[in-house]
Amino acid sequence: MPAFEIYENKNQAVRDAYSMLAANIQISNKKQRQQMIAVTSCNPLEGKTTLAINLSIALAKAGFRTLLIDADMRKPEKAKRLYQNVQEGLSNFLSGGTELEAAIVKTSIKNFSYLSSGRQDPNPIALLSSPNFDAMIAELRKKQDYDYIVFDTPALLSVADGALVASKGDSALLVAKMGRTRMSDLKRIKDQLERMDVNILGVVLNKVKKLEYKLHYRFYDYFYDAQHFYKKEALERKESLNRNESILS
Repeated sequence: MPAFEIYENKNQAVRDAYSMLAANIQISNKKQRQQMIAVTSCNPLEGKTTLAINLSIALAKAGFRTLLIDADMRKPEKAKRLYQNVQEGLSNFLSGGTELEAAIVKTSIKNFSYLSSGRQDPNPIALLSSPNFDAMIAELRKKQDYDYIVFDTPALLSVADGALVASKGDSALLVAKMGRTRMSDLKRIKDQLERMDVNILGVVLNKVKKLEYKLHYRFYDYFYDAQHFYKKEALERKESLNRNESILS
């Protein structure tokens, strides 16, 4: 089977921000084991899937064996960010239709594996509450094939799936969208997760405007200028090659 194609964000500042998030998780991991991380948000469309994908890329690029699991079995497969007509996934395994190893696919990025959500299921809570889900968690912990396992879950204020997944893992990472997520909603899901004894790693503020980001993170220009440097360097190299070709001809 060909490798599952994963496309990286080309913006250097954005990639560096995800690398810093991955580094912070690694630092936290030294204090307390954080192998299984559920990425979730208060509401839909707040950027949790984008963050889960890019965090997984950053961890894999740092040399950690990373598995991204799409635990949102409520959406049809064609509505997914990572849809490439994968035949089997999480729902297929949990319903007893396939083996776990057969459902996990390699991707085009080294150290990065992916388990899709599988077919849309009318009762994902039943699947996530099944012995098969507990068995999957136990098997992944026992085999130690992955340093990090990132779960992309549905929004917490919509359904209970995300909280259930987080309660089986090691921690939860909350995603908030600037100008959209309300503080009262964050407090609600914080209380909800704490009642389930879920360790909250922190909150990632998403969709921050460039000006706001620069006000709070004064080294933004370092990354932004670096991006322009690489583009300028590539342009100069191309012009130099063109000049050399002209001389030779």
